Amino acid sequence: MIAFLRDLSPDLGDSLKKEGSRRAVNVERARKQHANYRKALAELGVEVELLPPLPDKLDSVFVDEFTVLLPEVAIVGRPATGERNKEAEAVASVLAQYRPVQWTDSSAELSGSDVLCIGHTLYVSLSKRTNADGIASLQGIVRPFGYEVKVVEVRSEKSLREVCSFAPPRLLVVHQRWINPSIFDGLHYLQVPDDEPFGASTLTLGHTTLISASCPKTEKRLKAAGLVTRRVEISELEKLGGNLTRLVLVKESRVNGPVIVHSDLKTVTDSKAPFSVGHASPAIIYGGLAYVSLQFPFDPASVNPPSLTPEQQTERVLSNIAAVLNSAGCTLANVLRATVHLADPRHLGEIESAYARIFAEHRPVRSILSNQALPPGVLVAIEVVAAIAADRHP
Repeated sequence: MIAFLRDLSPDLGDSLKKEGSRRAVNVERARKQHANYRKALAELGVEVELLPPLPDKLDSVFVDEFTVLLPEVAIVGRPATGERNKEAEAVASVLAQYRPVQWTDSSAELSGSDVLCIGHTLYVSLSKRTNADGIASLQGIVRPFGYEVKVVEVRSEKSLREVCSFAPPRLLVVHQRWINPSIFDGLHYLQVPDDEPFGASTLTLGHTTLISASCPKTEKRLKAAGLVTRRVEISELEKLGGNLTRLVLVKESRVNGPVIVHSDLKTVTDSKAPFSVGHASPAIIYGGLAYVSLQFPFDPASVNPPSLTPEQQTERVLSNIAAVLNSAGCTLANVLRATVHLADPRHLGEIESAYARIFAEHRPVRSILSNQALPPGVLVAIEVVAAIAADRHP
């Protein structure tokens, strides 16, 4: 994985003065924060490639401005003003070493800040930097690679990736004030507080989700949802109009050689099933068995910590497991093994009461573990392995 960043313009201080100092930016601190951001990426195991700064180009630090970088191709948009052609050409020349580069049509304006890629769907919003011709051109470029383009509405002048971001496998971090999260098919969403405008601009790399240090409430909610977070201080860069995603282009590693996948391996991604926190699928089906990830007592439509008794939490957990198993083609009666994770062993009696009532005469093999790493407010979580009847195997 490579992260492309561009250093701040050497003329940043002068450029700010020329525009009338409308932004009270501490230039020295901004440079230090940019360096620390690069260091944080490197510490996560990401190879960092620093593009040379462009003099007199105040916004050139935002490398995603004209670019959408996919595993198959790099799409470069046409700047709305000719004076910014140099920025787009500079990024294109670097990316050409790693990906085929395709430019949008001459009348097409496209900003990477207005494009959010989730799987093989590109969500795109119209803005002052992305026009209808840009979206049409993008669609023509990515269609041969199997991507679908969906146009979404942002209820402000903000870019799409200012108001939402994606944390795999199924979590949308979103400002509901500015966009309707229901337009994103099959995702669960985490609402960002209105007083943290940069909270929705998260960046997930591997198992870690980066979050701006200016958004402690959002970070708390991400942690409650089971995500591993890393705080990054970019306050001066935010004054320039930046955020974590505008400052970087990420190139995912390509797989070398063939990927061998057994024909009967299937990932359960049914949108009706509760989401799994962290880097995990709700369930994997293989060899006639359904391996269900650790399920929590969250409501399927929310990631807020539960306010339930131990018994009620157990009921909710087993209900969530039943939903996942239903998507996999079986039920709780097919469970072979259950592993129960307890935040506090003192609650075992109440948890056991609900567990025994729901499973009734069925007694799966079971292990009980004390787990102090459960999210705040979670008293019990359960993972299971279940058998799938031959006539119901997907």
